[in-house]
Amino acid sequence: MRNILLRDLQECAIAVVAGQDKLASIMCGSIIEALLIQKMRECGIEKYDLTEIRKNAVSCPICNMGLNELLYVANKEHLISSSCYHLGHYVRDYRNIVHPAKEVRMKEEISHETVLTMWTVLKQISSELFGRG
Repeated sequence: MRNILLRDLQECAIAVVAGQDKLASIMCGSIIEALLIQKMRECGIEKYDLTEIRKNAVSCPICNMGLNELLYVANKEHLISSSCYHLGHYVRDYRNIVHPAKEVRMKEEISHETVLTMWTVLKQISSELFGRG
């Protein structure tokens, strides 16, 4: 997992620098998901009660959670700060722009400034989870 994440981080950084904004935004969200799952597994969290945010989800495996649920668990378990929790939702909102219909509904394109913000959020969450940026 470590090698995959390092490869993905490098690929994401290249996408950011090259101005491949849509790719970079998708990768930022994907990497944040993987980092959250990895940290939760290290902490012994394999399942979590999501009934506060999702109906009929008593004990959901973390490997089946989306970014919204993973951020919720990380926040509840104090793995990330409240500010990272909220910033993570910023990334989540843009990450699904891979679907053209979502981009049309949002009436917004991903700008390079948006991607730079997402990259910063990724680094902050990484730092909070693993103590490095």
